[in-house]
Amino acid sequence: MTATSTDSSLTQDWYVNLPDCVRDNVFITEAPGTVGELHAEENSLVCQTNDLAYHHHIAGWKLNDTHDIFSVDLFDTSHQMLYGYELNASYHTENWRVDILNDQIWQVQVRKVRDSTEYQVALRFQRIP
Repeated sequence: MTATSTDSSLTQDWYVNLPDCVRDNVFITEAPGTVGELHAEENSLVCQTNDLAYHHHIAGWKLNDTHDIFSVDLFDTSHQMLYGYELNASYHTENWRVDILNDQIWQVQVRKVRDSTEYQVALRFQRIP
């Protein structure tokens, strides 16, 4: 998760600042129909004792026809798991611009505002061997 301010004056590694209990989470993408499902699993570290071991269907997702926009409908539990902080919305849709999409890497770009600064964030997911 590399975040660069829109004026390019500031670059931050948001991933390194995530707590270990978020960094070890695993995401599972499934495509059961025209709208796919994004699931998450807590690994060995949990942030709170009441964290669930498995978050069923934290998002719905869909690729556009040209495969350059990944639309995702996020639900409550995914905010902390994806970005490490709450977005103050229980449900919302984001459009992520696809940079890389193959059988090993899924990398997208999304705009986020944190502490009154707008960033372009690169989210990179890598397949677990």
